[in-house]
Amino acid sequence: MNTTITTVLVILGIAVLIYLYIPRSRLIERGYFKDLPGKFNVLLNSKPEITKVVVAIHGQEDFIQFSRHGKKVEMDYPAITPRQIELSNKYREICSNSDIEVRETKGSDGALFLDANVPSDAEELARITKMVLVGLFGANDGTKLKFTLMP
Repeated sequence: MNTTITTVLVILGIAVLIYLYIPRSRLIERGYFKDLPGKFNVLLNSKPEITKVVVAIHGQEDFIQFSRHGKKVEMDYPAITPRQIELSNKYREICSNSDIEVRETKGSDGALFLDANVPSDAEELARITKMVLVGLFGANDGTKLKFTLMP
């Protein structure tokens, strides 16, 4: 009986160690607008573990993505799906009203992205994200968000 318990504990210990040390390609968390500064602090302060944060409306396909390039941060809005294309002018307007300059870039497959350089400050990134999600998708303080943090 003692041997069985020891064996089970050893197997559990090994399983926990494997779980802790296997690299993960992305981390998905849920939260609200109030959680945005913390997610952006991870983006700004991780070396090089996290270089992208996708903020999505939970349960929907609506999202914006932030990418860190060195000390600079870029906000990306894809204009690929019919809904994204339909909302692209509204996105441009929201950004323009906040003096955020939007530029068009094309992905390797020809897909259109609307990119903007944004401040490398967690609180300011949270403010901009909230402004875009509210203005573009009708989100509010009670809207559940999904955060995907990626290398």
